[in-house]
Amino acid sequence: MPASHPLAKKKQLSLQDLAAQDLEIVAPSIAGSEDAMLSKLLNVRPAVKLHYYSVFNKAVVNQAQLTKHLLLIPEAYSELCHPYIVKPVSWSFATSYGFYCRKPVPKLVQEFIDLAQKS
Repeated sequence: MPASHPLAKKKQLSLQDLAAQDLEIVAPSIAGSEDAMLSKLLNVRPAVKLHYYSVFNKAVVNQAQLTKHLLLIPEAYSELCHPYIVKPVSWSFATSYGFYCRKPVPKLVQEFIDLAQKS
């Protein structure tokens, strides 16, 4: 969020804080677990005004700054949001993750997958 946003003073954001806010969120079905988050947001806070992005990059951050929308992003993306202020949310959420690779799978990639599955 911009430093000037009223919620910038809060240490952590709740679902109630998002009521009637313009919120940029990953587009439905880009990642299945985000669909569950979207459903939760709409059920708890139907007044949230959602806007969707399908690829997260600096252009999304710039657009959000121009429109004064809040961005809902994974914590790992926080470095890309400068000069926005990043605040944690007060609800927990599991999200799916993974990667794509071409077939045939290179030997090194297959070894990595095997190692990850053992962990």
